[in-house]
Amino acid sequence: MFKKNLLPTFFVLLAIISSCRTNNESSESATLPSLNVDVYIISSNKFDNEAIKNAEFANGNAMLTTENVKLDLKAQILTLYQNFLSAQNRLILAQENEVTMQSVYRVTAEQFKEGQISGYDFRLMQNALLQTSIQVTELNYLLQVIRLNLDRLSGEVMNKYI
Repeated sequence: MFKKNLLPTFFVLLAIISSCRTNNESSESATLPSLNVDVYIISSNKFDNEAIKNAEFANGNAMLTTENVKLDLKAQILTLYQNFLSAQNRLILAQENEVTMQSVYRVTAEQFKEGQISGYDFRLMQNALLQTSIQVTELNYLLQVIRLNLDRLSGEVMNKYI
């Protein structure tokens, strides 16, 4: 991943300047001294091989972590979606059951008025109708919670609810 020639290299420029006087030091003409300049360039790579390997491992770990988070998020979304479909099917069945229970309740209420069934049996029928209504309400609530969690995972919570 990292190539050695792409890593930062630091250069130090070292110049040694020495002046040399000409042989005509006593002459009246002002001659400039000659300069001897020796230039040395020292380069050093800031990173050694171990640091390069550590950086490659860290980069690989970061990629694996990112991939793991993506897969985990996808699994959560798929699980919630399957739960949503299941709850939706159960809600349809519970609503059908509630309609059936309401018609049975009407028949039972008529039988109770005519004295064909006891108050205890009529009360059992009322409880059964109440339980089916509670089940429909709970499934509606579950669907809303699943929708909210799907919106949260997809990042749409802020757009929809605020």
